[in-house]
Amino acid sequence: MYKIMHDYRVVVGIEFGTTHSGFGYAHKENKENINVNFEWPSYYVDIVGTYKVPTVLSYDDEYKNVQSWGYKALAELEINFTIESRRRKPVELFKLLLGKMEIEPPLPHEKAISDYLHELGRVVKEYIYGHWRNVDLHKNVLIILTVPDNYKFSIWTMRECAFKAGLLNDRYSQNLKVITESEATALFCMKNLKTHNISVGDKFIVVECGDDKVNLTTRMLLIDEILSVILEKTEDNCGGSFVYQEFLKCIEHKVGSSAINLFSEKHKPELQYLQSAFERELIRFTGDQSECIPLFELIDLEEYCPSLMNYCEGEYRDNMIEDEWTIKLKFDDVKAMFDLTIEKIIQLIDSQLRSCNDDCFALSLVGNFAESRYLQLRIEETFNKRVQFISHIHKTAIIRGAVQYGLNYDNMSISNIKFQLSQTIKKFEGEKKKLQEENKLYNNLKGNYNDLTIKYNEEANQHQIIVENLKNEIKEIEEKHSKNIHHLENQINDINQQYQNKIKLQEQRE
Repeated sequence: MYKIMHDYRVVVGIEFGTTHSGFGYAHKENKENINVNFEWPSYYVDIVGTYKVPTVLSYDDEYKNVQSWGYKALAELEINFTIESRRRKPVELFKLLLGKMEIEPPLPHEKAISDYLHELGRVVKEYIYGHWRNVDLHKNVLIILTVPDNYKFSIWTMRECAFKAGLLNDRYSQNLKVITESEATALFCMKNLKTHNISVGDKFIVVECGDDKVNLTTRMLLIDEILSVILEKTEDNCGGSFVYQEFLKCIEHKVGSSAINLFSEKHKPELQYLQSAFERELIRFTGDQSECIPLFELIDLEEYCPSLMNYCEGEYRDNMIEDEWTIKLKFDDVKAMFDLTIEKIIQLIDSQLRSCNDDCFALSLVGNFAESRYLQLRIEETFNKRVQFISHIHKTAIIRGAVQYGLNYDNMSISNIKFQLSQTIKKFEGEKKKLQEENKLYNNLKGNYNDLTIKYNEEANQHQIIVENLKNEIKEIEEKHSKNIHHLENQINDINQQYQNKIKLQEQRE
């Protein structure tokens, strides 16, 4: 009988994302009350209230000691932008994890991960101990750490990093479980769909609309809330950042590419502020021309990115001064920013639905870009007759899904054991049936082979007899032909002799 060997009272779900990270927590006695942290150290009032912070670290010149992290790292880099700090750019972990940094900093990737988890862990501990004074992090807290699906490090490496970050008592502690973002998201979506009467055997598609990529996975709900992947993940580069890039192109067209490039390199916090403002407006945009979206109608550079004005030169600067440093956008231009990206997402969903013959209960939209009202409306308009339900899941889905995974870990472990056992038995039964069918096929083929061999031998014998008969007939014909030729030769010789004799007799008479 399964026996619980631990005393986990609190579950912490940590989303260790490629660009942003965050965490949530819940007590096992109050599973419905999942808290997501919304308070972070920051120099920007507008950023307070967000549930995630940038996965960014700022080191000293030797890359040994962390100076700051998250929003604070970006803010301090802006304030202290000296010659030295130009050389010491922030370490953005998402680039380390995916191998996208053009020039990687001189420190092991594992150290950067450990350092970031250490800083994040300090905030986690503060809130856990603030809520439950008698809870021991290493004995009573189960940590569920989510990592990107394309994460290139092993679970053991993450465990080692978590240990060095102070989240584990030792490297082999069982209070850390690592799952993928997709697993956490799918679990949260399933829990949400259960409130809308999803049944065992129903399929649903999780549409993860991230900043860069959009991923689709089709899953089926099995007994004991187990999820089975029906169709493997499909993806495309059509996330929300592509809409943002189109937005920046509109600004670049007015201020020049050089100004945008220098601003992006030297003023990351202002760029982050502009992007945050854009993302807020992105969510509100519905595609209805009658609705007013201030940022999408008039971009005031003095309000959103004043430092950009310093890099605007020549004719660009003259034009911007004449326009009082504002950029007006037409509705059709704004709509076009969205449409190209949204059409790609619609094509992905259509392809996935056709792959499962439109046998799908629901679409679950998750991720930052899924908050876009225009995207939601386009998907509802396109697919509302092909699925029973379309849900728009809050962007805290990964964190909440991780916490739910931990809250149900014991039950899920037992269910997974049963499921794996049943799947193994089913697999062996399938293999046995396949072996029996192959054995039957082998016996049939062997019988056919024997029949063909006998037939071949019989035909070979008949062929041999025919050949021998033909040889004998040919021999008889040759012998007969030889005799005839010999007889003819004798007749010719006789005739020739008679002819010679007549000639001689004629000569004698003359």
